[in-house]
Amino acid sequence: MSPAEATYAKGEIVSLGKFAQLRAHPDGRSLSLQGEVAPGQPPLRVRWLGRSDPNGSSGRIVATRWTILHDVVENFERFQLPDPLARLADTLDQTVSGTQSTIHGDLNLENTLVGPGDFVWLIDFANTREGHPLFDFARLQAEIIAHIITTRLDSAQVYLELLRDGPNSRFPELWALIEMVQTIAWRCLFNSAERREFDQVAYLACLGALKFTNLGAKQKHFLYLTAAHYCQKL
Repeated sequence: MSPAEATYAKGEIVSLGKFAQLRAHPDGRSLSLQGEVAPGQPPLRVRWLGRSDPNGSSGRIVATRWTILHDVVENFERFQLPDPLARLADTLDQTVSGTQSTIHGDLNLENTLVGPGDFVWLIDFANTREGHPLFDFARLQAEIIAHIITTRLDSAQVYLELLRDGPNSRFPELWALIEMVQTIAWRCLFNSAERREFDQVAYLACLGALKFTNLGAKQKHFLYLTAAHYCQKL
């Protein structure tokens, strides 16, 4: 079954079939399950709140991706920007033209090291795979927003000013971080004249990061506003 077909509701009792991959979750108390990959579809992913083999078992759904995201953003101010969650289902159902290459798969600040002579090193290639090359850069941009920009700006309104004014904002050094990632990512566009491809991936990366438990409310608010900003451009 594809994720698009998995329209289950919170509280529903379901039976699990055979999942292709079972991995221990970093919390030490649950398992991350991944189904077979169907052509043109992402794999079905399930979080099993236990450590026993769930294949063939039944369980109650305590949350879905939708309920998790809606709970996170429930009290976030959008400042008249469109609701990015309202566009998510349609965006995930779209077919896009793109390229495929070997990607890092977990390009974040902790996996990027700067050594002597300003050489940059990447570590932790456990998630390296074939994928869309813009995925890594969109994930890195979300990391920069969550872990660097949120520490330099006091409020969400000031952050929106940065997004709106770009290089002409009061914080050109912060915009330079975002612009640097975007400039590199644009080299990987399927059509170099159409930057909507990156806007779409960045929008999804920011929404996807909202589920990370290591982020605080301010970090998630900035990411939510970034997703809304990209949603407005799509």
